[in-house]
Amino acid sequence: MKSVLIICLKYAPGNWQHMKSFAYCLKERGYNVHFIISQNFQWMNIDFSDMADYLASSKSFLTILLDVFLFFLWRWYSFIKIFRKYKPRVILFVMWHPLNYFLAKILKTLYPNTQTCYWMHEPYKVDKSEYKEKLIAFNAIEYLQQMLLPFIDIVILHSNRALNAFNIRYSNYKGKIKLIPLLFKDECKIKDVSSRMFDITFIGNAARAKGIDDFFEIVKKNRELNLGLRLQLVTPSKIDRYLSELDCWPDSLLKVINKPRISDDEIREACAKSLTIIAPYRETTQSGVVPVAFMCGTPVIATDIEGLREYVIDKVNGMLISKDFSLENVISVLKYVKENFSELSQNARKSYEETWAEWNFDKYYEWLIELLKVGDLI
Repeated sequence: MKSVLIICLKYAPGNWQHMKSFAYCLKERGYNVHFIISQNFQWMNIDFSDMADYLASSKSFLTILLDVFLFFLWRWYSFIKIFRKYKPRVILFVMWHPLNYFLAKILKTLYPNTQTCYWMHEPYKVDKSEYKEKLIAFNAIEYLQQMLLPFIDIVILHSNRALNAFNIRYSNYKGKIKLIPLLFKDECKIKDVSSRMFDITFIGNAARAKGIDDFFEIVKKNRELNLGLRLQLVTPSKIDRYLSELDCWPDSLLKVINKPRISDDEIREACAKSLTIIAPYRETTQSGVVPVAFMCGTPVIATDIEGLREYVIDKVNGMLISKDFSLENVISVLKYVKENFSELSQNARKSYEETWAEWNFDKYYEWLIELLKVGDLI
C-alpha cells in the first residue's frame, strides 16, 4: 500500500487537528499513513495511536537540543528503520525542527523518488517589531528552513500573506509552491443564538502580537463602565500577571479556561458558546482560530491586517476593526453582530465549508493523489 509519512518533531498542539484531518482524508482514500511525532502529542492522538512513533520530545529550546543530541547518539537508526519499513511515497514535514534537514537528506539518499512536502506556517516575519523578545528565534527558524528547502520538492503555504513572505525570503527556491488552506475535520455542532452564553471570546496564546493586552483592556473597562459584556478567555499561557492587575478578580463577567493542555473539543465548545471570537492581532501570517470559529458558525471580530482580512470579510462573516481600535469600536461592531447574528453566522459557516472543511481535500490535493498513484518505491 502507498505510504505517506507525517513528521512533526516539535510539539505545537494547534497542529494536531490539521494533521489528523489530513490523515483521515488519506485513509478514507485507501492510503497508508504513519506519524513520527513528538511524544507531547500522545495525549491528543487517540485516533491514530497505533500508527505513530514518538521519536522526539521537543517542546522547548532545551528539549530540541536534547532531541538533536539523542539523534546523533543513536536515534538516527530508529528513523532509518521506520523509513525502510514504510518506504514512503510522500513525506510531509509539518513543523520546523533542526532535524528536518538531516531527515530529508537521509530520505533523499535512501529513496530519491520520495516526494518531500513541507507545511510552512511561518515562512518569514517581514515585520518583527511585535516579536522583539523572539527576534533571535525567528531568525534561527528562517535559517533552518532555508537549509531544508533544497531537499523539499513541494512547499505548502496557507495564506497569501505567507506566499508573499516566502517569495521575499526564499526567492531562490526551485521546487513547487502550493497555496492551500489548512483543513479542519468538521467536529462541531452549531449552537443557536439562545445558547450563546458569551458576547466575546479570546482564544490562543497570551502574546502581545495576538492582542492579549487589548483584550484585558476590554475586561477592565467592562467592569469599570458596567457594560455587562459576557467575556471568555481560553489560553494555555501564563496569565497571572494580567489577572492580578484586575481590580476585581474573580470577575463574574469573565470566564477563564487556563491550563497547559486545552483540547480541541474545549476550543470548539468555547467558540460555539460565543456570539463572537475576537482576534485583535497586531501581526499574523494566518490564523487557526478563524476557521475553527467559522466551523462553529461564530463570526470573528478581527483587526484589519493582511493576515486576517484575507478570510474575515467585513459585515459578511465577521467584522473588521482598526489595528488601533477603541472600546467604542468593539461595542459598535458587537451591536452590529447581535442585530445581524443569523446572517453573519450562516456566512461564517459557509466560509468554513467552502474553504477549510475536509471535504475540500480532493480540490486542494489532487496533485498529491496523482503522486500516490505512481508505482511503489523500490
